[in-house]
Amino acid sequence: MKALVSHSSSWEGEAATAFRASLSQDLPRYLGSAHTSLAEAARRLTGWHDTLLAHRALAARYESQAAAAKTPEALSDARRLARELASEHGRAARGVAKTLNAAVDRLAPKEPGFLASVWHKIVGDPGDALSNASAILGALGAAVALVAPPAAWRSCWSPGACPWLP
Repeated sequence: MKALVSHSSSWEGEAATAFRASLSQDLPRYLGSAHTSLAEAARRLTGWHDTLLAHRALAARYESQAAAAKTPEALSDARRLARELASEHGRAARGVAKTLNAAVDRLAPKEPGFLASVWHKIVGDPGDALSNASAILGALGAAVALVAPPAAWRSCWSPGACPWLP
């Protein structure tokens, strides 16, 4: 970051000043948050990988026990252990998902709200924003005319009631 800001010193003017100010304020904070969030996610996913390996080894062992079972009780025990492992696997998966979602909520930059997005659209490209607004208002006007037509149109709803129509 510092190198990018220092190498932009030959660039002059309002845009250059705004660029350097943006780099020195928001971007380092966002990159730091992203780094922290990704590092935490990597730690959690590495732990989940280790858990999956352990669960896979246990599942193979329980499968072998079930295959080697000589009595219904031994088969029932192997199935019980497999169900407990599946339950533990589900709990562990939900726990990892919860911690990953918490990391995202806590560290990732928030998306702008609807009004902020509209404001940035208006400020960023006022011509396009006015064009969109006029199209929306035109469609609303047409919808209102269909639902509540002008009074002159209402008199023409009966046959022969419109003096200007043959």
